[in-house]
Amino acid sequence: MARLIYKELSYQLMGVLFEVHNKLGGGFEEKYYQRAVEKRLRDLGIKYSKELKADLFFDDG
Repeated sequence: MARLIYKELSYQLMGVLFEVHNKLGGGFEEKYYQRAVEKRLRDLGIKYSKELKADLFFDDG
Protein backbone atom coordinates (compact mmCIF):
# COMPACT_ATOMS: atom_id res chain seq x y z
CA MET A 1 0.00 0.00 0.00
CA ALA A 2 1.32 3.43 -0.93
CA ARG A 3 2.14 5.94 1.80
CA LEU A 4 0.07 9.12 1.73
CA ILE A 5 2.15 12.27 1.43
CA TYR A 6 -0.59 14.64 2.61
CA LYS A 7 -2.58 12.44 4.97
CA GLU A 8 -4.83 15.14 6.46
CA LEU A 9 -5.58 16.75 3.08
CA SER A 10 -6.32 13.34 1.58
CA TYR A 11 -8.73 12.66 4.44
CA GLN A 12 -10.47 16.01 3.86
CA LEU A 13 -10.78 15.39 0.12
CA MET A 14 -12.28 11.95 0.62
CA GLY A 15 -14.74 13.52 3.05
CA VAL A 16 -15.75 16.11 0.45
CA LEU A 17 -16.24 13.45 -2.22
CA PHE A 18 -18.35 11.26 0.04
CA GLU A 19 -20.37 14.26 1.23
CA VAL A 20 -21.17 15.34 -2.33
CA HIS A 21 -22.11 11.82 -3.36
CA ASN A 22 -24.28 11.30 -0.28
CA LYS A 23 -26.12 14.59 -0.79
CA LEU A 24 -26.59 14.37 -4.56
CA GLY A 25 -26.91 10.62 -4.94
CA GLY A 26 -26.38 9.03 -8.33
CA GLY A 27 -27.65 9.79 -11.79
CA PHE A 28 -26.36 13.30 -12.48
CA GLU A 29 -23.93 14.31 -15.20
CA GLU A 30 -20.31 14.60 -14.09
CA LYS A 31 -20.34 18.40 -14.39
CA TYR A 32 -22.83 18.69 -11.51
CA TYR A 33 -20.64 16.66 -9.18
CA GLN A 34 -17.64 18.75 -10.24
CA ARG A 35 -19.49 21.97 -9.41
CA ALA A 36 -20.56 20.63 -6.02
CA VAL A 37 -17.02 19.50 -5.17
CA GLU A 38 -15.62 22.88 -6.24
CA LYS A 39 -18.15 24.71 -4.07
CA ARG A 40 -17.32 22.58 -1.05
CA LEU A 41 -13.57 23.02 -1.57
CA ARG A 42 -14.05 26.82 -1.73
CA ASP A 43 -16.20 26.69 1.42
CA LEU A 44 -13.39 24.84 3.22
CA GLY A 45 -10.68 27.16 1.87
CA ILE A 46 -8.89 24.34 0.04
CA LYS A 47 -7.04 25.60 -3.02
CA TYR A 48 -7.42 23.54 -6.19
CA SER A 49 -6.86 23.57 -9.93
CA LYS A 50 -9.36 22.30 -12.48
CA GLU A 51 -8.84 19.60 -15.08
CA LEU A 52 -5.07 19.30 -15.02
CA LYS A 53 -3.39 16.86 -17.37
CA ALA A 54 -1.90 13.84 -15.61
CA ASP A 55 -0.29 10.65 -16.84
CA LEU A 56 -2.29 7.55 -15.94
CA PHE A 57 -0.55 4.28 -15.23
CA PHE A 58 -2.73 1.20 -15.07
CA ASP A 59 -2.09 -2.53 -14.97
CA ASP A 60 -1.52 -3.89 -18.49
CA GLY A 61 -2.86 -7.36 -17.52
